[in-house]
Amino acid sequence: MQIPTSSWYYQSTGGRQGLRPSTHTRTLDDWLLPNQEIVRRIEELLQQDFVDYGYIKVTHRIGAPMAAPELECDHQLQESGRRAVYRLMKENKLPYSQHCRGKKGKTFIKFRVPKPQLPLEHMEVDIKYIWIHGSRRMAYLLSVIDIKTRAILGWILQHSIRKNDVVSLMRAIAAWYCLPLKVTVRSDNGAQFEARMVRECFSEMHIHQDGGARAI
Repeated sequence: MQIPTSSWYYQSTGGRQGLRPSTHTRTLDDWLLPNQEIVRRIEELLQQDFVDYGYIKVTHRIGAPMAAPELECDHQLQESGRRAVYRLMKENKLPYSQHCRGKKGKTFIKFRVPKPQLPLEHMEVDIKYIWIHGSRRMAYLLSVIDIKTRAILGWILQHSIRKNDVVSLMRAIAAWYCLPLKVTVRSDNGAQFEARMVRECFSEMHIHQDGGARAI
């Protein structure tokens, strides 16, 4: 019986099997980025608001200067860089560093389509994407619609929508309209609507908030 020499003289060292992890990742313009630089860019990207990316999108974002100019990315990673990004995110526990949204006090919808008896009893707040030809970029349209009359009660159009904008819009609607004693506002599970500031604002205004699918 012919047995390869490597089968009987090999002795396990107890370490990690396979090739050693790379210390650098090659870019499309043939630069070598060290792992420390890639981890720094990943951490800066994930610290931005409303960024909850997986390793594939992170790979494209940290290497795309037009998409993320604030990160000073000058070199786009090769396609094989996705494996390195995945390994570095796993080793540094970056996929699990996102802030968990609190579910305490949140009410989920009970009826798919509500049947309001009067106007302003049930509203829906949502965010849409709008293409602005002049600036050649996307903008966010925050709008509140009355489910009974299908009337737009208020809206905000700008390049960034945050929880403060939701609070400001709802307070403006409450000041402009004479709201009934029982008001329900339905929204999706977006971070802007699940923020503690928004929930506290609704509680202060005696507005019941439903989270989940949209009604219209």
